[in-house]
Amino acid sequence: MKNAALALVSLLVLASCAGQRATQPSVAELRKMPVKQASTFSADIAAALAEPVPQRIGPAPAIMLDYYRQADGIPSYASYSPSAAELALFAEYYADLPPRFKATMERKLLGIYFIENFAGGGMTDFAFGPGEGQDSLYLYLVLNPKVLSLGLSD
Repeated sequence: MKNAALALVSLLVLASCAGQRATQPSVAELRKMPVKQASTFSADIAAALAEPVPQRIGPAPAIMLDYYRQADGIPSYASYSPSAAELALFAEYYADLPPRFKATMERKLLGIYFIENFAGGGMTDFAFGPGEGQDSLYLYLVLNPKVLSLGLSD
């Protein structure tokens, strides 16, 4: 299970670096960035991870919105609050995930944030918690709310 989680985190880290500036920040530099700190997403990591995954949907932190507005050059990014029907749809989609995916999300996913006008359907990024190594890595999910209303071919 640890190997699967490490592989997932490694892929997410590599994917988040793709297409960005030629000189990537070091791990030490990343650890200093507010958007890469688990405390930006939850003051109490254990409490956040105790919540059922579908209940981890919340308003996007301002630090995260500012970071992605600047990184993507899209100033219109705004936090989006899903309707009750959209929350139910997300929970239905989540229930259909393979057990290994759900287990990783239960252990590592700090929050799920919907951002209006987000470039693409969504992304997963990482944040550092206290400590070192893979046990200090957590994830957060950013989704464009349009994914809840468009079909796969749209």
